Amino acid sequence: MPTTPHPDKADENTIRYKSQLSIAEDLLVEKRGMDKDQAKKLLDPAAGYLEEAFFREGWSRGLAVFISEDMLKIYRLPLEFDEKVSVKNGYDVRPLLPLFFNNGRFYLLLLNLHGCRLYHATRYTLQKIPYKELERTMEEVLKYDVPEKQIQFHTQTGNAAGRRAAVYHGQGVGTEQSDEKEKMLPYLGAVENRVTKLINSDTIPLLLAGDEHLVGYYRRVNNYHNLPDQAIKKNSKEQDPEEFHNAAWELLKDTFENSRENVLQRYNEYAGTDYAAEGLETILPAAFEGRIHELLVPKKKEKNGSSNPENFRLDFSRWDSETDLLEAAVKQTLLNNGKVVNLDEPELPGKSEAAAIF
Repeated sequence: MPTTPHPDKADENTIRYKSQLSIAEDLLVEKRGMDKDQAKKLLDPAAGYLEEAFFREGWSRGLAVFISEDMLKIYRLPLEFDEKVSVKNGYDVRPLLPLFFNNGRFYLLLLNLHGCRLYHATRYTLQKIPYKELERTMEEVLKYDVPEKQIQFHTQTGNAAGRRAAVYHGQGVGTEQSDEKEKMLPYLGAVENRVTKLINSDTIPLLLAGDEHLVGYYRRVNNYHNLPDQAIKKNSKEQDPEEFHNAAWELLKDTFENSRENVLQRYNEYAGTDYAAEGLETILPAAFEGRIHELLVPKKKEKNGSSNPENFRLDFSRWDSETDLLEAAVKQTLLNNGKVVNLDEPELPGKSEAAAIF
């Protein structure tokens, strides 16, 4: 269900949560044949969480609750869901897919002369990477990393990425440069060296945020291969990291959207061959057999029916069935280490309810 993170609207979340539990109780009676007392007993542990600190400490944009006779899991999540209550054999995981796919992974480096901060981020999450060496001021870095030396900076060409590598050396003349701008290059060179070693991956973008001149100087000393041309050029000292997170996603989202377009392009290339298929009659058996590399499904559509576990023959005439066959295909694909891509229904290739690349 959707929730609001605003503390002054917390009562709205509580009211909505109680309403969803009430709907679940009615469905347990209607669909599972429980009496009111049985349904209430199953849901009581979830209702009891309203009194826990978990609920009082704050909310995110969405709430997911999974209940069975022997398990209760409640998650505050940064994804806004539609209201939905499902009573069936197995859990409904498809609303959670945006948290894991088409979510994007990137690093965000906030540059400041008073200390830098590095974050690991996705579309919905932002997590600070604790590293005290990065948070030291420029003066501290220069004092302890290159003491009593005049830092000289020059560039050389010829690394594999076509960038100029930063080289530092000292002449031991015992004087400290007084011009702050002249200190920035060795300071940012030390920061860059730590960041690149810490990330240790050229596949995840590293986005810079900070004053324009800091961003420019960092680019001069950079050796990381996946540094986007975009940057957030504003002072990072007083700003809320979440503001930078939102701005970072706006800059990078097209990059991650392209990965979805690449999946569609791959499907179109393989369509009509043994490496791709559409339709649950073919896709569901392949999912159970672990043959799906990428599964393309509509975001919200359900396809209820039944399947014969021996030959996977499908029966769509049973619209009262509790089994969502699209959900079954998604779960089996994930269990077999395949990838699931959520699409708006008009984006789905072909005229069927799902498509797959083997």
